[in-house]
Amino acid sequence: MQGNKPSPFDSLHARLLGTRGSDGGFPYCPGGPGATESTIWGTLAWHLLDPESTRPPERQNAWKFLASRLRPDGSISINTGDSSQGVWLTAPLAILAFHAGKKAILERAIDFLLKFKSRALPLNEIVKQNNTLVGWPWAPDTFGWVEPTAWALIALRLAGKAEDPRSAEGRKLLLDRRLPQGGWNYGNKVVFSSELLPFIDTTALGILALFGEIPDAKLVTSVDHVEKTLPEIDSPYGLAMGLLALKLFGRTAAVAKSSEKLQNLLLSCPDDVLNVAHFALGLISLQKVNPFVP
Repeated sequence: MQGNKPSPFDSLHARLLGTRGSDGGFPYCPGGPGATESTIWGTLAWHLLDPESTRPPERQNAWKFLASRLRPDGSISINTGDSSQGVWLTAPLAILAFHAGKKAILERAIDFLLKFKSRALPLNEIVKQNNTLVGWPWAPDTFGWVEPTAWALIALRLAGKAEDPRSAEGRKLLLDRRLPQGGWNYGNKVVFSSELLPFIDTTALGILALFGEIPDAKLVTSVDHVEKTLPEIDSPYGLAMGLLALKLFGRTAAVAKSSEKLQNLLLSCPDDVLNVAHFALGLISLQKVNPFVP
């Protein structure tokens, strides 16, 4: 802040905090009930923007909301009780706990992630990928997908588990699922003999998960795809994920242009179309610190 004139970040930070409900959680849409995903990313953004919070009781209310969604096995779900729906959010919770210094929650979440496995399937030449590799699913006892696997790998690395056999196999799964042009789809490479298209969010997430664990040269085609595609993206989530990936590789011009675009988009986004979880991730991506890499 310069003088008494608030910066755009002050405005965005205030807007994020203004979405919190009486239950202490951040909703998906302003005025709605607290949601697990939005509260995780909202609290992480809050922590990065204001690490020495002047309102610790209010931040503690966000943690109380998340605690209400915690399950005895260390996982977190979308709903209260014993529902397993949304347990993939355990990885983002571990990321938040790492940065917030919540050691007990981090340890329980990591213990769950090491036990939480996707189903392995027999080899099949038709699908053009190795489905015997075990990663992480969206829900228990289901197929492994790119996004939950990538988030789990990021969480495990932050917790010092990058060399764990689960992490090593998860990286193999991501590399096996990468498309020839360098990007990632959601889970498969080929369907009905047709090669699938890469998406910027999954590609950026794959880059974040593998960065520092494999040679940078092996990620260049993936980074090139993000840089080429990012100017076409108009969603806060896609821009945020793309920025987080490009910043790791010094793509300065693309980062500057897309950062300005994202900031303006967040400033002008009306409440009726605002996704608070994606708004928070947008704020996270605009910070100097990348919370997804050590």
